[in-house]
Amino acid sequence: MRCPPLVVVLALAVACNRPPRTDVAPTGTPVTVVVHSDYTQPMDVYVLGNSTTMRLGIVHPGVVSTFKMPATMLQSGTSVELVARVVAGGATARSGPQFLQAGVTVDFYVTLRLFNSYAAVRQ
Repeated sequence: MRCPPLVVVLALAVACNRPPRTDVAPTGTPVTVVVHSDYTQPMDVYVLGNSTTMRLGIVHPGVVSTFKMPATMLQSGTSVELVARVVAGGATARSGPQFLQAGVTVDFYVTLRLFNSYAAVRQ
């Protein structure tokens, strides 16, 4: 008894099928930005990337604030940078370039000496 070619192709397709990955967030999932401010004045928080500047919000001294960055700010192969500027103008803290994926959480630490500010990515 000989199997028709269609049955063989279907059997191979079912056998080679892999389940979808569950460890990767969908591309539309926003990035969570958690800003820890130890600076003495309120700061506006921005994200720079994908040829765009977007204001996320304001963080007050000694406060931890959480913001959502839309996944549209992420573009394959490019970086984004988190920036905090004193509301009254002047001093700026920068995270440096960050290569992010949709759905991750970024902790942005704004230190008393702004040049020591940094960001850490966690899954």
